[in-house]
Amino acid sequence: MWLAGFAVMVGSFVCQAVALHLGDLSQVQPILTTELLLLVVILAVWFRFRITSREWVGAFATAGGLAGFLIAADPTAGGEAPSNLGWLITGSVCAGVVVLAVLAALRGPRWWRAAMFGTAGAVDSPSPRR
Repeated sequence: MWLAGFAVMVGSFVCQAVALHLGDLSQVQPILTTELLLLVVILAVWFRFRITSREWVGAFATAGGLAGFLIAADPTAGGEAPSNLGWLITGSVCAGVVVLAVLAALRGPRWWRAAMFGTAGAVDSPSPRR
């Protein structure tokens, strides 16, 4: 079951990459964020996991936060590609955050370690558009 889940996860990353290649981040990210809401429903229905208001509030807060960000940012398509220095700075900052989060995850209670590993895994540098 674990291997099947891993295969589906890899497949989802491929689909996300294709979607980001074909569409703008402001179009694709809301669809990706609904993954969290669907996960809560799958846990409740398929695995008969008891979902409390805490999980629902967290899922909808994430979706609402993204919606608020997209409304405030008012994203538009652009044709400019960042310079090599821009990519170097962005990549370095992302790598630094990942290293700090992993180091922070090596100590502390289980919930802290899980949160820090999750943070490290969630760091994402935007893909270059050509």
